[in-house]
Amino acid sequence: MDASADKMNDLVGLGLAIARGFTEAMNGTLTPTDTPGGGLTMTLTLPTTP
Repeated sequence: MDASADKMNDLVGLGLAIARGFTEAMNGTLTPTDTPGGGLTMTLTLPTTP
């Protein structure tokens, strides 16, 4: 696991659990990016279909 995965595992909250569930159901990724002094940014990436 990389540092981003560790941060994701450390996060708690119903909203994140719901977002993660929808993301996984759609075969996407939810990636946290930590900005020192600026909080955490979550990036949602979903596959596209033609």
